[in-house]
Amino acid sequence: MTTFISPNPPSAAQPLLDAMLEREWDQLLFGSKKGLAPILGWRPELCYHTLRSKGSQSGFPDRVLVRDRIIFAELKRDKGKPTEAQKEWLDALAGAGAEVYLWRPQDLDEIATILGKRWTFERSIDGRPLLRSELTVCAPQSLWVAGVGRVDEAGEPRFKCVVDESAGLADA
Repeated sequence: MTTFISPNPPSAAQPLLDAMLEREWDQLLFGSKKGLAPILGWRPELCYHTLRSKGSQSGFPDRVLVRDRIIFAELKRDKGKPTEAQKEWLDALAGAGAEVYLWRPQDLDEIATILGKRWTFERSIDGRPLLRSELTVCAPQSLWVAGVGRVDEAGEPRFKCVVDESAGLADA
């Protein structure tokens, strides 16, 4: 038997997140000790961010996070769209097998799930990118798929985790 776990419904804080500037969004996720990533065990010194874009490759993702795996994350406001250069980088990284995301404030609960566990990034039999942790498999909506974009932009269902209860795991 399989149980699907859906994300939490939008919180009362969603209007504040919607109005957030990209730099404020970055600070919420990666701020020195109070950001979500450091709270969930991602060391700030291993969360790379180009401070000055002069001399850097145009379109390279906003953040590179290193812990038990490497994550490339592009940050956008809820209605923000990646530039062509950003799409090219995200496609190239995802096509090479990297774990790549385009994160928006509306993804906050999902980001906490992604950063909060020690997932293994892999591909399903049909080539879809997935995260696996023990007996749980997740398909995040913010995951970038080469040539497609975000999973949710490809018409895929919203973020879900699948728990295989037949393997001895109780209801989640």
